[in-house]
Amino acid sequence: MSLMTPGATPSPAFPVSPGQSDPNTVASLAARRASGKLGWRWPLFFCFMRSPLLAAGFAIAAWVYHAAGDAHPALLAQAFTRYDTPLLADMVCLGLLIWRLRREGLTLKDLVRPTRRRLVRDLLLGVLILAPVAGVVGVFNVLYAVFSPSTALQGVGGAAILNPLGAPWHVVITLLIIPITSGATEELVYRGYALPRLETLTGRRWLAIVIMAAGFGLQHVAFSLVDWRLAVIGGFSMLGVGVAYGIFYFVARQRLLPLMLLHWQADFVALGLVPLLLTLLGVG
Repeated sequence: MSLMTPGATPSPAFPVSPGQSDPNTVASLAARRASGKLGWRWPLFFCFMRSPLLAAGFAIAAWVYHAAGDAHPALLAQAFTRYDTPLLADMVCLGLLIWRLRREGLTLKDLVRPTRRRLVRDLLLGVLILAPVAGVVGVFNVLYAVFSPSTALQGVGGAAILNPLGAPWHVVITLLIIPITSGATEELVYRGYALPRLETLTGRRWLAIVIMAAGFGLQHVAFSLVDWRLAVIGGFSMLGVGVAYGIFYFVARQRLLPLMLLHWQADFVALGLVPLLLTLLGVG
């Protein structure tokens, strides 16, 4: 079966709920495009806006650490970018998304869609789709935590692979807060908002998924700016995750809550729990 169907209102390769009563379906968005109310600017903006935000956070943190006289400003800034900057980026992205949706006459609820009666089934289906990719990325995150340049610096401190603001802050922010905020915000921005609009604009579901995944992968390059090899590995591995998330988004008929929950779980483990456990085990 071909997954690429030309035209403004493509025949879906993955199922979505029919009808135009839902304002976030491709059918409804196609009507908005026909009336001149949907263009490329905002879907592409939300696909790629997090990358410069995170890069700017890295640059500012590096300047602050350098001005404070730290011996390894770039490496501390990289850890700050990985563990703290996403919270600020989430606030900016969510604020802009709410503003943009209001301009379109929509709300965040329109992006999430009802899922209560299907949540368990969607979660099980999501695990089946995402588990193989998550396993590969999980291995990458362990290797990142062990072999990242920041972990090799004894001068940074015994908890080098943790949040540079300290272990208690790591537990509160990195383990408990950012997995929730990023899990919700990134799904709303990349999958809930950008992806169905890109499908409407391109007429091809796979192309829309790849464009969205490219933005999703590119933002993760900012987590490895001190080492171009880790940046390339991280970018491509998360591009694969973005593709898997995009497929699941349509398989789940655009119900976003299961993706948010699975994304939260992945960030909780990879971003918060694994570095904490490695530190407690004496790695770094």
